Amino acid sequence: MKRLIFNVAGLFVMIVAVLFTLPSLYLMAAILWLIPAVSYMMGWLMLGGLSCERFLPVSATAGETVSLTYTLANSSRLPKFYLLVRDTLPRGVTFSQSGPPLVMTLWPGESGETHAQLETPSRGVFSIGPAQVYSTDPLGLQTFTQNLPVVTELVVTPALIPLRTSWLRGAASQGWRGSASALIRGEGDDFYGVREYQPGDEMRRVHWRTTARTGRLAVTEYAQGVTLDVVVALDLSLDAYRGTGEGEGSALETAISLTATLLDDLLRYGHTVRLLTQTISPEDSAPASNLNDMPRLLECLARASSDAAEPLAASLEADRAEGAAAATLVLITPDFESSRLAAFLGEWNARGGQHFGFALDSASFRRDPAGQAPFRDDPFVRQVRRGDDLQSLLERSDYGWNG
Repeated sequence: MKRLIFNVAGLFVMIVAVLFTLPSLYLMAAILWLIPAVSYMMGWLMLGGLSCERFLPVSATAGETVSLTYTLANSSRLPKFYLLVRDTLPRGVTFSQSGPPLVMTLWPGESGETHAQLETPSRGVFSIGPAQVYSTDPLGLQTFTQNLPVVTELVVTPALIPLRTSWLRGAASQGWRGSASALIRGEGDDFYGVREYQPGDEMRRVHWRTTARTGRLAVTEYAQGVTLDVVVALDLSLDAYRGTGEGEGSALETAISLTATLLDDLLRYGHTVRLLTQTISPEDSAPASNLNDMPRLLECLARASSDAAEPLAASLEADRAEGAAAATLVLITPDFESSRLAAFLGEWNARGGQHFGFALDSASFRRDPAGQAPFRDDPFVRQVRRGDDLQSLLERSDYGWNG
């Protein structure tokens, strides 16, 4: 539009110069026509010597706002004005502000930063970029671009469900920690009994009701549960999740959220855990014994997708064949009705193992629930439906219900 105005103005001045034979207006018309060309040349020269770098965290948590920083440097002898940075964002990641990052002025030899905020509502691995830096000539007649071909990977890990108590603690009464002989008397969280006070016992352990009844000081004694070796098996087979939705609220995202929370909770309470899926690498499936291993497990879950051809039972059988031992098996799958999985669990329990499961109700995640088979009765399997309060489900202590 501005260029058109200069061209029309030059034409008008030229017509006036011809009609009235005014030589000075010829020069003015030529200047008006040259201004866009000169401005274009200056803008093209101003874009030279400009570099841009992108900085963002290696990973983030789903639902978190990520700070993205662009550093622009001017190594030329000309100043830069009105520099815009436009980045290419994948589906599922958006800028939290409306306009692109802007640097108003960048003088020769100067560098400047501009910032943006990214919204990451869902877990996954996202490629940020390539980006382009936009600049204008002094009159704003022409826009010039410079490509920033670098693509940065952003790993968004699943958000953990906040738990007020350990989900495994509620299962202790159902035999998950073994018999009473598997408990170590002393400091711990599980109630063991009441005994007579002994020198050295802390006063905060005094059981006042027993003391009042017997007339002698009595203290409460707690037991510390033994730690378990746990395999958390997440089903990622294509057939198991077919037609169960996409994105937030889908069966897959519900399963991954449950898996991440269970892994964190188990490690937080001192258990040794392994994550098992159909597609996991041996490195990612290595045993984890403390929370320092959580980033590795969370990144594995961030990259997870339901594209495996084989069922979960096949991976469990292969894992057992390799000699991997675990007393406790936790399964998260929409396919608990599989006869192959039922046969594996029957043999697992016969060998003295224990299992617990979260069975995702596929019908509740589908638009058309027709044809869904009834849920198999298993006192240690809890059914999960779309829209369930996962925090309440994990915190419930009645581990004998199945839905």
